[in-house]
This record gives sequence, structure tokens and C-alpha cells, in this order.
Amino acid sequence: MTVTFYGCPAGLGNRFEELALLSKFALQNEITIDYYWNNSFELKYKPIFKAKNINIKEVSNLKKWPTKEFESSRYWREYISKEDIEFNNNITIKNNYPTPQEKYISIHVRGTDRIKNKGTNFHPAFQTIEDVDYCLKEIHRELKKNSNNLKIAIFSEDTLMINKLKKELAEFDILSLPRIKNLEKIYEDFYYIANSEKLILCSKFSTFSLSAAMIKNIGVLKFFNYEDPSLKRWRNNYETSKSLENLITQNSQKSEFYKNKQMIKIGNNFINSFLIDLKIIQNISLLISLNNSSYYGVEEHIKLVNHKVEILMMNLSLFKNQLHTAWTIIKNEKNRKTKIFNLINETRKSIKIFGFKSFFTKCKKIKLNNKNFFIYGEAEKFIEEYTDLVKHDLFLGAVLVNINSNLCEDIINLLKKIDPLNKISFEIKENEVEKSNGYIYLYKN
Repeated sequence: MTVTFYGCPAGLGNRFEELALLSKFALQNEITIDYYWNNSFELKYKPIFKAKNINIKEVSNLKKWPTKEFESSRYWREYISKEDIEFNNNITIKNNYPTPQEKYISIHVRGTDRIKNKGTNFHPAFQTIEDVDYCLKEIHRELKKNSNNLKIAIFSEDTLMINKLKKELAEFDILSLPRIKNLEKIYEDFYYIANSEKLILCSKFSTFSLSAAMIKNIGVLKFFNYEDPSLKRWRNNYETSKSLENLITQNSQKSEFYKNKQMIKIGNNFINSFLIDLKIIQNISLLISLNNSSYYGVEEHIKLVNHKVEILMMNLSLFKNQLHTAWTIIKNEKNRKTKIFNLINETRKSIKIFGFKSFFTKCKKIKLNNKNFFIYGEAEKFIEEYTDLVKHDLFLGAVLVNINSNLCEDIINLLKKIDPLNKISFEIKENEVEKSNGYIYLYKN
């Protein structure tokens, strides 16, 4: 099976991000993706990457983007595009360029359109000149502690910022790296950052430099904590420096449960998502949803991963939910015509994913019919009505949401009573979006 995907016409970091997520998806699903490297608009680069299960082709005459291909699909927009970007060996640079003769530390700073006035409301990836000055002070402190006495190499798309850093860091040994023949300047910077000993970010955030660091998994020293979901998705090899108060590592220690298992994030990272063993999702035939909220992306994503799953909506009629949303738009919002049109299109896609029966009806009675099943939804509802399901031989697991300390204790005590042989294990997790409400993940050993 081959899928067509027209890539975004934005910067190099955004294109690397797409390739990283698409290659992971293609490998998991044993498909091939024809990725069209989009040079149809203002930003034009030659494609120099290789990616597993991806055929990279250049397109320079695309008049409209996005197209109706995979990049416009619900699957990509809502789920795959919002997954974490992590190091793997899926993407490489396809040509062998000269290896730098000296070891050095890279320092990268974004300028031009990324510098905003202090106090203005802007995207969390942007920065003020005060942010850059703060980074420079921390870099001074870090370089003075550098026991290896490595040289530094400065990179930026902004000549003024390069000159500023050279002036501020003049006391250190600044390396001038040779030009690489027949290689665009942006790729030359990318290649040299990737081949350095370490990257120091003299910026709040940069997909370009984080992509360069990730392709060979070099350490990254940063001076800001990434709280925004769009930033914290980048799971680089961040280094911790005890002398820097604002440096917070993103490297979390995984429990024994996650070893030798292929975990997948189900749901939307920006709304609600949960780590679940992919094999469990692939093996279930029935999803019992105890969901009470208007967000049903978790059920939808499970159905997209395993299209054979039957979904029983126990507490929520998706059809009534969409009618309520439509009425809210008509009654309260501007641009009603456009929003209703978009809602109708999204509803059509949801009906296609869920199936007619699951979308239009609320289930009154659970019929297992010899099907392996998984439970998702409100922890409180589970405790009130559905705990006996865990005893069933066909039960494979559950994600129970909106867990507070009292509910968590109640569920653990229930498991002790209904599962004396410890066939069911559990993981208690914090919800990354809503810190106050965590979730508990039950799974059969």
C-alpha cells in the first residue's frame, strides 16, 4: 500500500518533523509513503534526507496546499501530526559530506521574524531580545565550566545575531568552519550542528536546530522549560546543568512495564492522550466507552488504529453531541455559515470512522459476544457500574480518566478484592494537558 502526502511548504525543521512522524507511522503500519517535498511557495530547499519507508519527491508547481491527500486526513491532522518527535534511526542525510576535523560545541540563535517586542502576546516558540540576553549570560556560565575547553561554532540565519554573539562571546575560542561545496548554507549549518559535540540553544526554541541535534541524538542544553504542548513534543536528548535554575530535562525514566513493549499515544496530545500498548489495541474487538465529555477523539483514534473494533458508547450519543454543538454555533458564535459547514464535514468523517450504529445510538446493554474488550472513560462511572467487567476472561485493559487521590485509592482497593491473583496490573499517570486530573491504565499481565 502506498499513501501520497504533500509536505508543508514551511521551514526545514517543519519538514523534518513531518518525515520523522510519517516514517514512524509507515513502519508501524507496513506501508510506503510518497512524500512530496514542497518547493511550490516561498521557502525552497533541495531534499537531502533519506527516510525509511518514504519516497521523497520534489514538487515545485503545486498551486493549492493542503491537497485532498493524506496530509488533509483526519488521521494525520488530529493524531499523527501531534505525536512526540523522538530520536530514531529512521532519517539520515543521504550524502557523505566532509567530517569536521575538530571537536566543537554548537551555539544556535534564531533572529529575524523570531524576535518579538517584550510584553506582546506571541506564540511560545518566539522570543524577545531579553530572552536572548538571558541565554547569553547562561552560556557564559556554562562555557567557563567547560572542562574540555572545546571551541564554539555559532550558527544563525541572521547575520546581526551572529555578530552579536561573536562580540558577547569574544573571550572564547570561536571556530570558523569551512564551506561545504555544493551544499546550501542552511544545510551546511544543519550538518555542522548535527556533527558537533553538543548544541546550546541561545533561543527559546527552534525546530531547525532541534532537528539537527536529533538526527544524530547529540545533547541539547536549553534554558527554558517547555510547558506548551506544541514545544514539549520535541523529546531531544536534553542535558541537565545543576548551575542553571531554568534548565529542566525532558528525559523521563520509563517503568519496567514499558520495556519490550511498543507503546502508542491514543488521542490528541493537545486535548487528551494516553500511552497504551499497541498490541492491546490491535487485539481488542470491542471498546466499551464510559465517556461523558464532548471530546470523543480517543474512541475515534482507537477505531482508526484498529478499524475492526466495535464501539459501544454507554453514556454519550455522538449524534446528539453534534446537534448540541451546531445549536451553540447558531445561537452564540460569529461566522456561523462557515463553522456549520466545517462541522458537517467533520461529522461526515466521524460517521465514516465510527460506523452508523455507534455514531447515532447510545448503547443500553453490553453484549460481549465472545469479544476481547477494552474500557475507556470516567473512573467514577467505572466504580459505580462496571467493575465486574475486569473479572471477565475477555478483559484486556482499561484507561480510566479524571483520577484524583480518593478515586485512585478506591480503584486500587477494588482491584485487590476482584483480582486476588494479581492478573491485572496498573499504571497511574499524570495528564499532560490537565495536571490536576490524571488517569489510571489497567492491563492484563
